[in-house]
This record gives sequence, structure tokens and C-alpha cells, in this order.
Amino acid sequence: MNRAVAAVLLVPSLAFAAPPKAVIEGPTTRVPGQICRLDATKSTDGEFFTWIVFVDLADKSQAERQQMLNHYLAELRAANVEVPAAIDDESIIADAGKTLFLPTFPGVYQVAVVVANKDGQTKSKHTVTVNGGPIAPPEPPPDDDPPPKPPEDPPLPPTSAFGFTAVQVGEWLKSVPETKRAQKAALADAFRLAGKQAATGAFDTVAKAEAAGNAAIKAAVLSGKVDYVAWTKFGETVQAAVDGLKATGKIASPQDYGRALLELAEALK
Repeated sequence: MNRAVAAVLLVPSLAFAAPPKAVIEGPTTRVPGQICRLDATKSTDGEFFTWIVFVDLADKSQAERQQMLNHYLAELRAANVEVPAAIDDESIIADAGKTLFLPTFPGVYQVAVVVANKDGQTKSKHTVTVNGGPIAPPEPPPDDDPPPKPPEDPPLPPTSAFGFTAVQVGEWLKSVPETKRAQKAALADAFRLAGKQAATGAFDTVAKAEAAGNAAIKAAVLSGKVDYVAWTKFGETVQAAVDGLKATGKIASPQDYGRALLELAEALK
């Protein structure tokens, strides 16, 4: 029977006086594409470790055997196992330590680890069957718990020149009865109309711009689109904010007043 043989040598570690004991732990079945990790770390009193792998490739063509070996090499390298520069279809030698990563192509793998010291050696055998089927994408190797995600950056404060943000205006809207809050669209239209006029230079003083704003609000009230009583507290709060902006110089011109009304209208959306 034509077999491909893989022998993996581990450099000596500490010397022990007692005879060694060989132990292999790992899965006995895999599907194509899965990681297959065999572990001999529970072996005791070992000074030298030799891995031997037999896999029956008799029913494979030369091209198929070479493809399997190429995949095998790729898996070994992905597991940070050193492999020789040249390779044939009969043997693979690599320094895999006490851990061996098997290929996962369809077939039956007979694996042995020989554990030796100056007083002798023992062997442990293990069989892994890889069921047939197309080669699946490889699984990522097992890892420790992933590192915690860094905290997300806090949201940036909304851009505002006059402080009329949606958050701020939303707080002021709490003074309006819920059944009347839908009227904010009509009030926003009034602010937008007067704001556009003032921002484009239709008035030469802040007082005239304010008068236009009051007239637009009055028109919305008279048309029945805005309930004057329901919106009185909101109007007083807005007026106090405008007075504060004028006192600090942020509203110093009719154009400033117009831009402030436009910002207020946008926040009322």
C-alpha cells in the first residue's frame, strides 16, 4: 500500500530518570476543512518526542496526492510549524513540538507519538477519520477569549450657532400638552418664513426683524394652526433664550436674528 509518512521531531527538553509515558489527546473524527489538533502535552518523563503519521493515498493520483500535500503544508505553516524547503509525496518532517496539526482531507490517519528518554521509550497511537466530501473553508484556530472592544466614542454634540438644538428644543416642548405638539410644524413654518426674510437683509434693525417674527406667529395663531394658550410657556422660553443671545452679542444684527429663527425652525422638525 502506498502511504505518505510524516515524521515530526521535537528537540530535547529536560532529562528524566523514569521511563516515559506517551499520551495523545485529540479528536477522532473531522470533516474536510476543520482544524485537527493532536496534543501530547500530557505525556510524562519525555526527553524526545517523535510524531509519525501514516495516511493511505493509494487510491489517489499523483496530482491529487500533490494537492493534498500542498494543503497539508499550508496548514502546518498556518500553525507556525517549520517545514523543509523541499518536499515529496512520501514524507514530511517538521518541528511541531508537543502539538501536531493534521491535514483534513478525506481519509484515515494513523498517528503515533514516540516519547523517549535515556531509560527507554513508549508509543501512543491515535486514529483520525476525515469523512468524505468537498473541502470546506478552514475553521479559525481555537483562541483565548477575544480582547474587549474599546469603548465607542461618545456622540459629538450637535452643531449649533445659537443653542437651538433638537435636544434643547425637545426639552422645551415638554411644556406643551401632548395633544397640541403636532402643531409644531405650523410654528416652524412661521419661524422659517420670518427667518428667511431677516437673514436675507429684508430688515435694517433687530427690532423690525423681531416684529416680523411676531407677526408670522400671530398669523399662525389666527389661522387656527397654533393654539396660543397651549404654546404660551414655550413662547416665553424661546423669548428668554433670544433675549439672552442679544445680551451676549450673539444676536447683534437682523441677519443674526434671522439665522437664529431658521435654526429654531430646523430644531422643531
